Amino acid sequence: MTTESRPVPRRKLWKVLRTAAAVAVLGSAVALAPAPAAATESTCPHSLVGTWRAKVQTSLPSTGETTFVFNPDGTIEPPPGEPVTDTWRAVGCNGFTFNIVHPHYDASGNVDGEVRGYQNGVLFGDRFASHGSSTVYNLNGEPQRSFTVQVKAERVPAAH
Repeated sequence: MTTESRPVPRRKLWKVLRTAAAVAVLGSAVALAPAPAAATESTCPHSLVGTWRAKVQTSLPSTGETTFVFNPDGTIEPPPGEPVTDTWRAVGCNGFTFNIVHPHYDASGNVDGEVRGYQNGVLFGDRFASHGSSTVYNLNGEPQRSFTVQVKAERVPAAH
């Protein structure tokens, strides 16, 4: 089998060259254009920073209500009398994660370990929903039980 090389008609050659030149120019323009800014807390239309009233449901099963205060420095206000141990982080414009570590109390009110939890959430303007899991550890650091946690929250309007 032999292959013959045939001359490319001049009109077709110019068409190919013009297309190649246009692609090169457009490619250069795209390469030189500034890249879009990464989504940060400051470039997003909504922020998790602030006070939120939340309903919590677990697989234990249990339900309850709580208040979260997400600070700009990535910490979450602890319950009164407890150290700051909870943290949060924005993930894109609408996502976030947070970690909690709190004392666990027995039926008599004595600390018998701690609860460590992790949540993934999505922010919808003045509402958010999150889900994750928590584990109860005894005073020796041994896991005792784990459970899932779902949170639905609404922003508490700032006082004027």
